[in-house]
Amino acid sequence: MSLQLSDKNDDILLDGKPVGKLETGSDGKLRIILDFELDSDRAIAALAWFAHSLEETRSPADFELVTPIKGMIFKGGQHLLLEYTLKHAGHKWRFHKNDADDWPSIIHGHDYEANLKLNPFDGKFFDTTTREYQGRLTKRQLRTVQRGLLRSKDFEERFKKLLAEAH
Repeated sequence: MSLQLSDKNDDILLDGKPVGKLETGSDGKLRIILDFELDSDRAIAALAWFAHSLEETRSPADFELVTPIKGMIFKGGQHLLLEYTLKHAGHKWRFHKNDADDWPSIIHGHDYEANLKLNPFDGKFFDTTTREYQGRLTKRQLRTVQRGLLRSKDFEERFKKLLAEAH
């Protein structure tokens, strides 16, 4: 059982049957759209091998996997992360449950388009490359971000505990 790209078109095949397709968005990013059902371990393995094969054959530096498996996303084909995305105040903050780094806080948001990281405990955001302070969310914006994380089933329990410890 493996996901493969069709030789004839941009269809994605699972055991020879179409289950998705590749699309190039107006922003130039490669979108991988899938619709199939597998248990989570088999799905993770299939997606990981497919992402690896794309790295071998495709050149986009940044692609996104959109799948009905809630919260799963690949960035650049390298990592499988549970994610919560919040669009607010001109930013698209992405919070990864299994983020490998803990800067600027254990849980933090990424705005990939603006190259920023957000600390959701104090609202400060920083340049990802230089780590320089870039600004701070207003109290209202910060409450919106925090409420979003508290409503996310993947973050609720852990964020609530860390938020209480921060205050």
